[in-house]
Amino acid sequence: KGNSESVLAIPSFDVEGVSVDLTQQEIRIPFVRSKDATLAIWLTNKGVVNYQDLFAPVDARESDEGPEANPDPAEESSGKPWVVDVQDFILQNYAVQFEDRTLESPAQLNLEEVDLQVKGLNTTLNDPFDVKLVMKLNETGNVDIQGSVDVEPLIVDLDLKLSDLALAPFFPYASSHVQFELIDGAIDLGGTMQYRGAPTTSPLLHYEGQVTLKQFVVNDPELTEEFLKVQALSLKELVLNVEPTTVSIGEVELAEPFVKATLGADGAMNFSRLFSPPGTRQKPESSEDDESSQHDSSDSNQEPLPVKINQIHLVNAVAQFADLSLEPNVSTGIQELTGTIAGLSSAQLAKADVELKGKVDTYAPFEVKGKINPLSKDAYSDLTLLFQDVDLTAVSPYSGKYAGHPITKGKLSLDLTYKIAEHILEGENKILIDQMTMGAETGSPDATSLPVPLAIALLKDRHGKIDIDLPVRGNLDDPDFSYGGVLIQTLLNLLTKAVASPFNLVGGLIGGDSDDLQFVEFDVGSSVLIEKEREKLHSLATALAERPALRLEVTGTADRDHDRIALAEIELGTQINGPREDGTAMALDEERRMIRQLFVKKFGEEAAAKLESPSDLVQKADSDSENVFNVEEAKAASEPEPAQEPWEQMKRQLLDDAGVGENDMRLLAQQRAKAIRDHLIQQEKVPTEQVFLIEAQLIHAQAEENVVRSPLSLAAGL
Repeated sequence: KGNSESVLAIPSFDVEGVSVDLTQQEIRIPFVRSKDATLAIWLTNKGVVNYQDLFAPVDARESDEGPEANPDPAEESSGKPWVVDVQDFILQNYAVQFEDRTLESPAQLNLEEVDLQVKGLNTTLNDPFDVKLVMKLNETGNVDIQGSVDVEPLIVDLDLKLSDLALAPFFPYASSHVQFELIDGAIDLGGTMQYRGAPTTSPLLHYEGQVTLKQFVVNDPELTEEFLKVQALSLKELVLNVEPTTVSIGEVELAEPFVKATLGADGAMNFSRLFSPPGTRQKPESSEDDESSQHDSSDSNQEPLPVKINQIHLVNAVAQFADLSLEPNVSTGIQELTGTIAGLSSAQLAKADVELKGKVDTYAPFEVKGKINPLSKDAYSDLTLLFQDVDLTAVSPYSGKYAGHPITKGKLSLDLTYKIAEHILEGENKILIDQMTMGAETGSPDATSLPVPLAIALLKDRHGKIDIDLPVRGNLDDPDFSYGGVLIQTLLNLLTKAVASPFNLVGGLIGGDSDDLQFVEFDVGSSVLIEKEREKLHSLATALAERPALRLEVTGTADRDHDRIALAEIELGTQINGPREDGTAMALDEERRMIRQLFVKKFGEEAAAKLESPSDLVQKADSDSENVFNVEEAKAASEPEPAQEPWEQMKRQLLDDAGVGENDMRLLAQQRAKAIRDHLIQQEKVPTEQVFLIEAQLIHAQAEENVVRSPLSLAAGL
C-alpha cells in the first residue's frame, strides 16, 4: 500500500478438475498450475518477512503485538478435518527477488526460471510426495533438485545438482566478521542426500557425492592485492554422515592454489587482520575464545572425529611471503608445489604417505617425503625435507638487521628430518651453506653482538661451504617448548661457542691441541723458531687451508724482564768473545778475565777492587744502613746474591748497563712476528693475504721455562 512496485504478481493460476465429497470431507484436485509469477520478498531489519505484515488483518498489523501467528486452537472448528489431495502441483517460470535487510550490507538472492513440481501432495501427510525443483540462482547458478519428502516423520531423499553457484551474493553474511573482499568463486555440487528426522540406526543426515570450489579469489583491500586464490578444490567420492558424524573422501584435488602471507610495516601478519572483524587489527581474545580453549583442553582425551581421506592431490601450489617491516622489503616464495598425500585417517595406527615436490623462488628444488598421521589422537610424523640451492640473497634484509651484515651471495641446502611420536619431537637439521659472503656492516641496532663474519669464516671450508648439523628434541606438551625457538637458540649457541673459542674449532679440523695453537714459543732473547713450534705452525697452516676465509693475526711479543737480560747477555757475549775464527768457546778463566777487563773499562779499577774486597762491602753496608744490628745482617743486606763471586757481580752490572732499551725489545718482538709470518708463507705456502702482523707488544715477566709466547688470533678475512 502506497508503493507503485508490486511485491506479488501472479498472471496465471489454474486449478482444474476439482471434485468435492461432502460426506467424506475430501477435496481432490488433479492439476494446479501457475506461470510467470514474480515475488519480491525481504526480511526487515527486525527479521520479519514483509508478507507477514502485508497479508495480516489491518487491526492486527496496526497493533503493537503484530499479527497473531498461532491462533488459539479452541477457536478453531472442531470435528473431522477436511482432506485436500493435490495430485499434480506445478509452478512454471517463477521469479523471486529476496533481500535480507537484517545485515549491514543487505544480501540479495535472485531466483529465476523457477520450475517446481510436486506430485501426490496430501494434507494428511501420511504418504510421501515427490518434488522436483529446477531454477537459476543469481543469473549464473543452476539448481536441479528432485526426490521425495515424507512429513510424518520427516524423511527426505533428494538428488542434488548445483553448478556455478556464485558465492558473492552470500558474502554479506560473513562481511561483518572479516576484512577481506570476495572477488570471485563458485560452488559445484552433485550427489544424493538423505535426512531421517525420526531416531533410527541410520545417521540423521547422509550425503554422498562431490563438492567443488572453483575460481575462488579473495583480495586484501588494504594492500590492494590478492592474498588467496584457488583454481579448483574438489572433494570427490565424499561421504558425509551427521549424528553420528563421519567423513570419508576418496580424493581431494587442490589445483593451483595461491596464498600470500604478508608481514605489514607495523609487524602484524595479514591473516590476523583479514580474519578479524572490521575496525580491528587482529582477532579479539574474547572470553568466548577462552571458554572454547578450556573446553578443547578438557575434551583432549576424547576420540577424534572419524575421518578418512584416501588421497590428496596437490597441483602447482604457490605460496608467497612478503615482509614490509624491513627496508628493503623481503619477498620470497614456493612455486610448482605438486604431489600427493595418500591414506590420511584418524585411525590411531594409520599412516599416510607424503610425497611433494616444488621449487623455492622459481629455481631451487625441494621435496618432502615420509609418513604422517595428523588426524589421529596422538599425532605422528616421520618426514624428510630436502631443499637445494636456495638463494640466500632473498633474505638478505633479515641478515642486515639481525646479523649486522647483508648477504651479498650464497645458497642454502637443507636436509631436515622431523619425527613426532607420543608427543616427543626429534629433529635432525643438516644445513649446507655454499659460497656465502656478507657485505659491510649495517649498523643495525637489532644486530647481534656476536662477530658473525668471524663465525662464518670459522665454519666455511676451503670449498666455500658451511656444513652444520643441529639436532633438536622436545616435548610438544611442554608449554615452554617452541621448535623454532629451540632451533634458533641451538644455532646461536653453536656460533657463540665458535667465536668464543675459535682455536677449539680449528684444532678439531686437524686433531691437534687447540690450546697450543693460540701462541708460538720463542727462547728468551731469540726470534728463531723452535722445532716443535715449526710443527705447530704446520698444523695451523693445514687448518688455514681448510678455512681460507680466516685470517691469522700474529702479535710479536717481548718480555721487558727476561728478554732484556737475554739481549744484554748476547751483547756482552759479543763484546767478550768477539769474532773467533775456529768457532770454539772461550775458556772460563779467559771469560772471567775479559769480564773484569770490560768492567774496569766501564766502571774503573777502584769499583772492581771493591767488589773483590768483602770487608769493604760490609763496611759500606754498615755505614749505609741505620737499622742494621750486626755485621752478618749488613753483609746479607749488601749482597744481592750472597753466593755470587765478584766476577759474577761485575757481569750483572755490565748486563744492567748494556744499553738494551725499548727499541731493542720492540725490534725483537717484530722479528718474532716476522719469523712466524715468513715460515707460514714461505715454508707452509699459506697465502699472503691470510696472514697479518699486529702491533708488537712489550710485557712484564711472562716468560715460563725460559720461553716467551707470541699470541695468535683468528679473524674473518676481508
